[in-house]
Amino acid sequence: MGGLGCWLWGCRLLGLALVLGVVLPYALRNDAHVDFPQLYMAGAVAAEGRWEAVYPEPLAGATHNAAYPEASVPHAVYEAIARRRGVPEGSLRFIYPPPVAILCWPLAWLSYPAAVVGFAALSAVAVWVVGLQAGWVHRAVVGRPRWVEGPLTLSVCGAPMMVNGMRSLNISMLLGVLVGGAVLGLLRKREVTGAVMLTLGGVFKASTAPLALVYLAAGRWKALAMAVGWTVLIVGGSLAVMGRGPFAAFFVDVAPTLAWGAADAANQSLLGLLARVTGDAEAAAGINAWVRPWGLVAVVLVGLGVGRLAWLDRQRRVHRRLRARGLAAGAFAALMLWMLLSPLNWPHYQLLLAPLWGWLWWEVARAWRGRRRTLAGAIVLAWVSLWFPVAMFIDAGTGRVPEPWVSHGFWSSLALAGYAVARLGWCVRRAGLG
Repeated sequence: MGGLGCWLWGCRLLGLALVLGVVLPYALRNDAHVDFPQLYMAGAVAAEGRWEAVYPEPLAGATHNAAYPEASVPHAVYEAIARRRGVPEGSLRFIYPPPVAILCWPLAWLSYPAAVVGFAALSAVAVWVVGLQAGWVHRAVVGRPRWVEGPLTLSVCGAPMMVNGMRSLNISMLLGVLVGGAVLGLLRKREVTGAVMLTLGGVFKASTAPLALVYLAAGRWKALAMAVGWTVLIVGGSLAVMGRGPFAAFFVDVAPTLAWGAADAANQSLLGLLARVTGDAEAAAGINAWVRPWGLVAVVLVGLGVGRLAWLDRQRRVHRRLRARGLAAGAFAALMLWMLLSPLNWPHYQLLLAPLWGWLWWEVARAWRGRRRTLAGAIVLAWVSLWFPVAMFIDAGTGRVPEPWVSHGFWSSLALAGYAVARLGWCVRRAGLG
C-alpha cells in the first residue's frame, strides 16, 4: 500500500471512529428519537400479525401528515402493543408503504431499548458507507484515486445535518446508502447493483424515483427491468402476507396526508417556504400547485439532457470521465429538484445527496483551477449552508429571523440544482463536439 492508500485508509478509519465513537454515543444519549418508534412499532405489529392496526386514522382538518399525534388516531391494538413494549407515548405513527412494515419485522425481535441501540449502530455504519461512496463518486468523475477522497469521507461523517438525522433516528442514513449505490451503479454501469438500490430505495420512500428517471434517460434498460421485477415481487409478497387491508389504508387514508407540508423553519421545501411567507397553509398549497408543475418540467428537462448524452455516447463513445460527470450532474439535479418539490425537505434529507459531494467537490476544484474563484466560493458557500443547516436551530415563529434567511437551505439547494443543470448542458455540448 503506497502513501495515497495509507492516507485514504487513515481517513476512512478516522471517519469510522468519529461516527462510532462520537456521533453514535451522542445519538444514544439524546432521548428525542422521534422517528424510530414508528419503525419499531411497524415491526412489532408485523410480528403479531395484526395488520389492521399498522396505520393510524387521519383526523379531518389536520394540517400535518398522519404520522403526527395531533393529526391522527392510532388503532387500539397499536396502542396496546406500544404500551406493552414500552414505546414512548406521543411518538410518531407509522406512515411508510406497507412492505416497509415487513422489512422492519426484525426490529421486533429485540426490546425497544435494544432496538434503539441496534438501529443507531446500523445507522452510524451507514453514514460511514455514504462517506466512502462520496469518495468513490469522486474517483469515477476524476478517473483515478485522489487524496481528496479522505476529506470527503470525513466531511460526511462529521456533517451536522447528519448528526441531526442520527439524533432523530430516521431512515435517511440507510437511504443515503441506497441512493449512493444507485449512483455508483449508474456511473460504473453495474446493472445489478443499481437495480437493487433502486428497488429498495423506491420501496422505502420513493427516494430513488428521480434516479429511476435518470436510468431511463440513460438507457439502462436491464437495471430498470430488474428493479421493476423485484418491486413487483416485493409488493406481491407483501400482499400475500398482509392482505389488501394495509394497502387500502395507506393509499386511501394515509398517502393523501403526505402532501401536507409544514411551516417549521427546518422544512426547506418550496411548500415550506410558501407556508412561512404567506402564513396560510391553504394559500401556500394553492401557489405550490401552480409552481410545482414547472419544477417537474425542469426534472423532465434533466432527463432529456441525460438522454441526449447517452445517445451521443452510443454514437461516438463519449470519454468515460465526461460521461460520468454528465451523469453525476444529472443525478444531482434530479434529486435536488425532487427534494425541493416535495412537501417536506428536512435538513437531514441532504444525506441522500452526500454521495454526490464527490462530483460537487471536483466542480469546485475545476472552477478554482480555472481562476473562477467567485464561482468556486459560491458553490462552497451553498454546500456549507446545507452541510451545517442553521435553519434547524431557528424557531420561525419567533420572527427574530426573517425570510429569506430562514430558507437559506432552499435557496442554496435551488442554486446548486441550477448549477448542476448548467453543467449537464455543458457536458452534452462537449460530447456533441466530439
